[in-house]
Amino acid sequence: MAEMPESDNESTALRLLESDQALALLKEISNSLKVQNDRLARLEAREEEKIGAHRGETAGMSEAQAATILQKEAAAQKDRNRPTYMKVDSKYLSSETLDDFGIEWELDSVTTFL
Repeated sequence: MAEMPESDNESTALRLLESDQALALLKEISNSLKVQNDRLARLEAREEEKIGAHRGETAGMSEAQAATILQKEAAAQKDRNRPTYMKVDSKYLSSETLDDFGIEWELDSVTTFL
């Protein structure tokens, strides 16, 4: 087997050394990233615990105040399901227009409101 000239052996050795150094650097970076990911996961877990603990709270309100607000919201939801009635003076709206658009109406017995 023919020997390589000294300069080729040296360049090959340098390349091997550089590749070993690059591999060591990559391993170091990989380990550093693992440590950072572990820290981040622990921080996220702590934040999730804090959020979970606050979910049961009522934003500084007493239970009675929170219940009152929920009852009002429930009542408002029931009101949304009722039809809305409006009084409009007959000089602003004609009964023919209401009939043309298929809108039910009745004449107010006391005034001229439709």
